[in-house]
Amino acid sequence: IHKIPKKNLRMIGAPFMDKWFDKNNIRTKTEFYKEFDFEFNKPLVTYLGSAKNISKNEKIIVEKIFKKLSNHGYQMIVRPHGSNSEQFLNLDKDIKIIPTKGELPDTDDSKKLMIETLKYSDFTIGINTTAMIDSIILGTPCISLIKEEFSYNQIKTPHFHKVKNEGIFIEAIDEEESVLKITEFNKDEDSLISNKMDKFVENFCRPHGKNISAGRKTLEEISKLLTKAT
Repeated sequence: IHKIPKKNLRMIGAPFMDKWFDKNNIRTKTEFYKEFDFEFNKPLVTYLGSAKNISKNEKIIVEKIFKKLSNHGYQMIVRPHGSNSEQFLNLDKDIKIIPTKGELPDTDDSKKLMIETLKYSDFTIGINTTAMIDSIILGTPCISLIKEEFSYNQIKTPHFHKVKNEGIFIEAIDEEESVLKITEFNKDEDSLISNKMDKFVENFCRPHGKNISAGRKTLEEISKLLTKAT
């Protein structure tokens, strides 16, 4: 992409994603469900809100998906983007917004809440947001809602197109298909998407092994370079 000679490259992974591999003292699924008054015997789906430059009004989408999922016995969370939570101010009162105003996972508490939300969801759904990658890293399948109205800020962007080609998302062209993809998900699909997710995490986040920090590998490579320079 950046035309840098291969001999000058070192594969270290994604230090920004190291936080999802840390040992975090999160609540159990039972404790999480109890905190937000979910029914333990019903599957859970989280809608991941996008930033303003992607979409300024996902309210209609969310409500359509919620209604269809409810008919199939699913529960739902909306996790707003930290800079675009106001679009959900007048959302159907039966839809839980967690956290209400959105937030970045930049404190211990906010990071734990995001991990709990993603790990304890059976699926996530999104248009174009980093949280979709976070969901994959934490092992939860993600539905990518591919709609023409978002193409300029989604499918036509180089970064999203590259990730899309990895095949880690389950693609749906509209709200109805996204619900069908969830409710008709089977073991074969689970195995296929899980393998792709694992491979992506291995290649993109931690190419030296899941237990090897990308940040630590960065430090090692910089130290080697400084040693050579002196």
